[in-house]
Amino acid sequence: MDYGVNAVDQNESLNVSPFIYETIRDFFPLIGLGIIACIYIWSWGRAGSAFFILQRFLGLLGGNKELSNPEASTAWTSVRDFYSMRLRTGLKFKNNEQLRLTLSWLKEEKIGLEEIIQIRPYFDVEKIKINPPNLTAKKKENYFLSIFIACFLAASVVLSASDRAFLIIKQSGTLFVAKQGSAHSLDPFLWSLSAEKCSEKVLGISGSDQKVICELIQSEDRTYIKSVIFQQRVISMAMLVFLALISLSLISSWRQAKTAHAINSRLDEQQDGQLSLFSTPDN
Repeated sequence: MDYGVNAVDQNESLNVSPFIYETIRDFFPLIGLGIIACIYIWSWGRAGSAFFILQRFLGLLGGNKELSNPEASTAWTSVRDFYSMRLRTGLKFKNNEQLRLTLSWLKEEKIGLEEIIQIRPYFDVEKIKINPPNLTAKKKENYFLSIFIACFLAASVVLSASDRAFLIIKQSGTLFVAKQGSAHSLDPFLWSLSAEKCSEKVLGISGSDQKVICELIQSEDRTYIKSVIFQQRVISMAMLVFLALISLSLISSWRQAKTAHAINSRLDEQQDGQLSLFSTPDN
């Protein structure tokens, strides 16, 4: 029976475990291809080139990875090491000379490469310097995003913990909450219905909406409401995963900004110390 609400066919019983298993089985080839595509895109974006994938392909076609000519082998090793550094560090060096100058600068300033990898969004490989982060703006950004996360987190908790289905009537757009035998508006003080009250006219709701909702809550088949509740919980879990990823991204971004600020402060102190060594005392 069609109740005019967004949901699945009530004649179909909901059996969760086989449904999940069959979905994974049917889409497994596409999932595998999707994972490979994501790894390819990630490596291309991080290294700025598909060099490693091309290298594997050429290795299959050309056989040996090493070249017999010493000069050619040295040149190829240099190219391989260059792209390897781009992939492993995430720093977009343009050539080996820029890489060499950066490593020399790090040694001179007594900064570890591992520190630069942590703050790579703030490191300018062309000018070989660390751009100072705006911690004040970062705090404001994190504050507003935290409010966004809190709102969606509250909605996710409500969806996952509720034993009621949140529904909408397609024809009228009326939103309501239902469980077997009863229903009420999102504002429970506006109107409420029970199976016993369906024979009466309820204020605050149109006759057509009342008829649709009464057909739903009086039905002996509970599959419909159970399936909607299950869908809500799946959506809420997906939202929680999404929110967790955003939260981790915020934490990582804040740590990067703090680390970049600390390294910049350390460099400023070193420069001030060097200037004091060359300054002459006033007579």
